[in-house]
Amino acid sequence: MKILFLDIDGVLNSKAGWERDNPDTIKYMQKECVTLLNKIVAEIPDLKIVISSSWRHAFPMEDIITMLGDAGKVVIGKTPQVHLSGGQRGDEIQSWLDFNPGVENFVILDDDSDMKHLGWRLRKTSSDVGLTEEIANQVIADFKDKECGCAVFSARCDCYDGPPEGCCCHHKEFISNYGRVVFEKAEWERRAKDIHLELSNRIMEIMELRRERPCICCGNKSNDETRGTSYCADCDGGICTTSGHCN
Repeated sequence: MKILFLDIDGVLNSKAGWERDNPDTIKYMQKECVTLLNKIVAEIPDLKIVISSSWRHAFPMEDIITMLGDAGKVVIGKTPQVHLSGGQRGDEIQSWLDFNPGVENFVILDDDSDMKHLGWRLRKTSSDVGLTEEIANQVIADFKDKECGCAVFSARCDCYDGPPEGCCCHHKEFISNYGRVVFEKAEWERRAKDIHLELSNRIMEIMELRRERPCICCGNKSNDETRGTSYCADCDGGICTTSGHCN
């Protein structure tokens, strides 16, 4: 399944369009931008669209689908809101991917960059002009190109040393950098666990030595592991008469 995560403001409308058309409603899409979206859909017959725009909260999905023209026929849903305050769009898209297995390829079409670890699949538009023919062609190429086999479609890249030989991703550098960050994070977590285990073992050794250390007053070993003193419980408690410490 091929998925296009679609934003609307800054993609299917723009500052230039608002100034030119001066629409009397906030529910506005530019005709030329919608035409380019439909071009993408026509070029990728098995493409499905998931609405990631904030429009999914502001307007009925039926209205959005109607305004998209032919592209509306391939809309299969919308991304969830993962945080009450909204959250970052990358988290919302990832949540949709987690609950919808079988995605073989996806592209994010948006004018914002809050995609977090999914930034390597973003085709970013400008809110000044919206979707352009150049970006539309890039999206088509993203879906048509043979995939490199990185298995990153759920955003979990295993290419710690960069993409494999022959990788044809458009975003090799991001994949390599993201994989390196994941690897380094896992390495530091492993080291932290090793240090924690080493410290725990050392503390246990110290406590064991403390329990076995002879009392400097009577020579008996203390059975009180919490005292942390050089005297056993009896001597420090005042009942010892062997050395004058307690009397």
